[in-house]
Amino acid sequence: MRWPSTFWSRIAVGGVLTLLLLVGAAYYVLRTLGTLGRPTIGILVSGSGSMARFTFRHCRARDEPVLVARVSLFSKGSEVCRLEAKNSSLFLGNAWTYGETPVGFSRKGCEPLELGGRYRVDVMGFGIGYQDILVTPAGRLELTGEGICGP
Repeated sequence: MRWPSTFWSRIAVGGVLTLLLLVGAAYYVLRTLGTLGRPTIGILVSGSGSMARFTFRHCRARDEPVLVARVSLFSKGSEVCRLEAKNSSLFLGNAWTYGETPVGFSRKGCEPLELGGRYRVDVMGFGIGYQDILVTPAGRLELTGEGICGP
């Protein structure tokens, strides 16, 4: 028995629509998890190179608590500081002062930030984020480059 050509046309159109729906759903899930596009955690800096304070906030839902399990600072491509939860059920609050070791966390490196130094701050937890910073010759911290969520 020969199937009418409209039958195969309907199958082809249905398959294409199903594929587009699946691709759209996968894109939405990846975007929501923060693996595509902008980071899901924004990083603000305050203080000076000797007393740097990093504040974390969600890019999309700013009133929700931020769950950060690891903070790393990189300079010239090398990790110079790492703060990491000792187990997967611990998270920082919405801020961390550079050099401090909260209860339940381990710290590696974290020597004083150099005047004139450029650093990248990476955070990971329920979401990811990054921010480039500069320690000015006067010791102030400034955001540079991309990474922040916006105003």
